Amino acid sequence: QTSTMAAAAAPASERPARPSLSRGQTMSTILKETELKMENGDCFVGLVLDNMPVSGTMLYTDGAQFRGTFQHGKKHGSGLLRFPHGDQYDGCFSNDYILGEGKFIVGAEGVVYSGKFGLPIGEVEMSEDE
Repeated sequence: QTSTMAAAAAPASERPARPSLSRGQTMSTILKETELKMENGDCFVGLVLDNMPVSGTMLYTDGAQFRGTFQHGKKHGSGLLRFPHGDQYDGCFSNDYILGEGKFIVGAEGVVYSGKFGLPIGEVEMSEDE
């Protein structure tokens, strides 16, 4: 059973801002491809700025995996979050939270929910089409 509703691309206001550059700096001098081991055991591989993830893949100790963009070390912008039990969310994030347009796929059932996520508890803005 698959249910879908069209999801729009994230507006520019929800995309992470590019870092500001000091005189004489270029993106290649401040961004670097590296692997970071976090204090809690999580591991990040990708672009880093000032020892903080910017874009890449975070492998969490609980088995979850996130591939996308970060701001101040938190999931922010667009990305794909795979949960250890097989479910996944592909869409917008803000300050480490699922927020905005996206698609949630229930692993075992294969049901796809598309719409706006992260609304206040009790409110749903989503539809299913058979």
